[in-house]
Amino acid sequence: MSLSKILSLIIHASMDTKRTLFSNAIVLFMASILFASCCGIDIINQTHFISDSKNESLISSIGNFKLGFFSPGNSPSRYVGIWFNKVSKQTVVWVANREIPLNKSAGIFKIAADGNLAVVDSKGRTPLWSTNISMPNANSSAKLLPSGNLVLVVKNNSDNSESIVWQSFDYPTDTILPGMRFGLNRETGLNQFLTSWKSSDDPAPGDFSFGLNPNGSPQYFLYRNLAPYWRGGPWNGRSLSGTPDISTGVKSNRPDFSNEAGFLNYSFVSNKQGTYITFYLRNTSVFSSMVLEPTGIVKRVTWREDSQDWALFWLEPDGSCDVYANCGSYSICNFNNAIKCSCLPGFEPLSPHDWHSRCVEKRKFQCGKGAGEGFLKIANVKIPDATRTRAYTNLSLKECEMECLRSCNCSGYASLDINNEGQGCLAWYGELNDMQQYTDEGQDFHLRVEAGELGK
Repeated sequence: MSLSKILSLIIHASMDTKRTLFSNAIVLFMASILFASCCGIDIINQTHFISDSKNESLISSIGNFKLGFFSPGNSPSRYVGIWFNKVSKQTVVWVANREIPLNKSAGIFKIAADGNLAVVDSKGRTPLWSTNISMPNANSSAKLLPSGNLVLVVKNNSDNSESIVWQSFDYPTDTILPGMRFGLNRETGLNQFLTSWKSSDDPAPGDFSFGLNPNGSPQYFLYRNLAPYWRGGPWNGRSLSGTPDISTGVKSNRPDFSNEAGFLNYSFVSNKQGTYITFYLRNTSVFSSMVLEPTGIVKRVTWREDSQDWALFWLEPDGSCDVYANCGSYSICNFNNAIKCSCLPGFEPLSPHDWHSRCVEKRKFQCGKGAGEGFLKIANVKIPDATRTRAYTNLSLKECEMECLRSCNCSGYASLDINNEGQGCLAWYGELNDMQQYTDEGQDFHLRVEAGELGK
């Protein structure tokens, strides 16, 4: 019987005053079925699970995200994932069993007996994937939030309160979504990393990873097979040094789109609890994310309804000068020069034919022996790798200069916040790596040199 005929019978039944209560009950029952079929459900519990063979799924409460089984690209393998529900191109933002796929459309996503979320085959044998946490009781359920965050909650039987014991936002795959705190949680020790897919057909971990290095001044690094491939640089008050100004999208490949940068709000937090970056959308009808591609590109994209496609906002690395330490130590890379690599003032290449061998000092000066030394300001640069730095939050730049001169190992300094150049600084100790010269971006770096260089 068609759905329209069923509704017609219900309406006629409700007109019979002797059967009003009965018909109202049927109306409510059918309304719940209609709601579930059109809008989906967003909860998994002990009695409800997601079956691939029945094409079941979860849909967040306002319909922006969907969770279910999918096959990526041309692959026949099946995975549990989350994707944008209102975007015409299926764009997966999180994958559960990315390393162990199902070979047939017979998977189940459910709450296991121990209360964990698990991906199992139709026979319910050993899980292919599980949240794998220890819980005091198995009275748990999972919900897909409007943000795209899948949360596992446990109910307290004494007061019926619920607490989140696991969330997908803590374990991203290759995508950062609005509202996600991406970085290091010092209270739990969890340091989040994006990991690229192997290919568009295979969500298994690929060659590239992207995350926070908390040593020195915290920086975001892109790694290729665990070796630094690109560096985001420390937070300078507006953005990560060497990345596009996120308030303007300066390095955007889509100038027409960069004018829409105002739809984003960024925040960077670093304290005893953790260090992380978060972005929010001012317009919740906009879909935007940061993605690590299988090719090793980190990019921000936003969905455009007019073109029905993802528009590129910015990407990194965006050229040879963006590749980590491309010119070697004590050097600077300038993409606009015919010869991109040059040594910093006071340094010369160890081998004129091999820039990767490093630059060396032209002549050694005796630190603290009256030979004379000072600082040369290099403007509009991506400041060096800040892994071996020390932050002086209460010193002015002049006081930072004096502090740097006290140590023979201090090689330079820069402002902590380019919005407030006069207060707070970073001081570098040891080798300088991965600097880049810009035309009108970046910030000032004060390089320690001997007196002869200051005269030049």
